[in-house]
Amino acid sequence: MRTGSIALGSILLALIACAQAPDQQGLSAELFPAVGGYIDRDGRLRIPQQFTSAGLFTENLAPVQVGKRWAYIDKRGCIVIGARFDDAWLFGEGLAPVRVGDKLGYIDPTGEWAIPPKYDPPKGLEYIPDFWQGFAMVRIGGEHAFINRSGALLPEQFREAEPFQDGLAAVKVNDGWGFIDHAGKLVVPPRFDWTYGFSEGLAYVRAGRKDVVIDNAGKALSEGYIDTAGNVAFRMPTGWGNGMTFKEGLAPASFRDKMGYLDRAGHVAIQPKFRVTLGFVEGLAPSFLGDSCGYIDHQGEFAVKPRFTHCRHFSGGLAFVVEKGSKRSLFGSWSEVQTVGYITPAGEYVWLASSDSRHWLLLALRRIPFQLACRLGL
Repeated sequence: MRTGSIALGSILLALIACAQAPDQQGLSAELFPAVGGYIDRDGRLRIPQQFTSAGLFTENLAPVQVGKRWAYIDKRGCIVIGARFDDAWLFGEGLAPVRVGDKLGYIDPTGEWAIPPKYDPPKGLEYIPDFWQGFAMVRIGGEHAFINRSGALLPEQFREAEPFQDGLAAVKVNDGWGFIDHAGKLVVPPRFDWTYGFSEGLAYVRAGRKDVVIDNAGKALSEGYIDTAGNVAFRMPTGWGNGMTFKEGLAPASFRDKMGYLDRAGHVAIQPKFRVTLGFVEGLAPSFLGDSCGYIDHQGEFAVKPRFTHCRHFSGGLAFVVEKGSKRSLFGSWSEVQTVGYITPAGEYVWLASSDSRHWLLLALRRIPFQLACRLGL
């Protein structure tokens, strides 16, 4: 396990790595954000903690916050697209959404504009405007629209929408949700009160106040899952509701005040015993018992016992977690601190840092020499 503190030697090694040839960089290694820097899967610090905020790497670039502006770095830690954006998201399908002032546009990996900034940015966590399955969702005058990588708009705009999944996007037309294809054609009529969109070929839909909904095959449905043809896949079992998207063949759903999982046939796969639970990724799902979060396997058993206050999905063999603790001060009193870090599927930390870490005081001191070395090729 590695701690969040950084020795001078680590910074010097990173400076040297920034100037080495690409075939010596280990640029294929997966890196994980770690309090303004990046670690590898073993918890080794690869990029010093020099940024105000650090995002995930996708397509070998990551957005980082330098002061109040956002830039992009490569896996050496060098800034390759300058800090000139007010907000920045991840690269996807060769383009990244960025905000300049009150408008959103898209840049290519060289930092050049592929689609000029002319769209309204999302409000908070309303949606992520990156490209997925050939399209990105944008806002125009309060409505949602879809653009392709050339910036061409699909014909219609919608009050609400969800990104494309399995070739279809959920859209709200008047008071109902339906689905459009890549041509913008409405292929599943807007007859549902709610949906999360498709995943693994199935989408949860709810009729709400309506008694029944007739699918494309003429079957009645008030709440359940449909396939991409708009036909009923299965109805929710008695007492179950609020289905979520399928991941690894299982979908979280609610039964009274607990959550469990359904399989693709609509059978109960994991009994409802969790306060909150999410989809499976890399064989594990974050799940809460009371106020504590852990990770369960496909049998519904805790592979990592619940002891965290916050759990993210596993990605690349690690998961980001937050754990509360206490620490005695120099004057003998106790105070609550938070430990943030990454764990393995066995629940072991490979890297952690405490919320009382003083790394923020060192950011400016680290940023200047590191990026200067990048520019000078030292």
